[in-house]
Amino acid sequence: MTLHPLDITVIAIYAAAIAGVAFFVVRKKPTSAEGYFLAGRTLSWPFIGASLFAANISAEHFVGLAGSGYADGMAVGGFEWMAVFCLVPLILLFLPFSQLQRGFS
Repeated sequence: MTLHPLDITVIAIYAAAIAGVAFFVVRKKPTSAEGYFLAGRTLSWPFIGASLFAANISAEHFVGLAGSGYADGMAVGGFEWMAVFCLVPLILLFLPFSQLQRGFS
C-alpha cells in the first residue's frame, strides 16, 4: 500500500491544523483546577451535551460495536438504542437545571 501525494498533503494539512489549535489553546493557562476541569463553569448546557455525545461516539466505539455485533448478534444494538433513552433526558432535562442552579449560587 502506498500513499498518493494528495493523501500526504491532506494528512499534513490536518496535522498542521491540529498543531495550530493546540498551540492556541496551550497559551491559555487555567488559574485553578476548576478552571481546568470545568472550563471555569463558563460553558452552556448545549456544549456540555455535545461533549457527552462526542465522548460516547468514538472510533473504538464503532469498532467495538462491530466486533460485538459479529460475536453476539444484533442484540448488541439494543444496548445502544437504550442509551438514547438515558442520554437525551440527561441532556435536555438535567443540564439546563444545573445551569439555573449555578446562577443562584
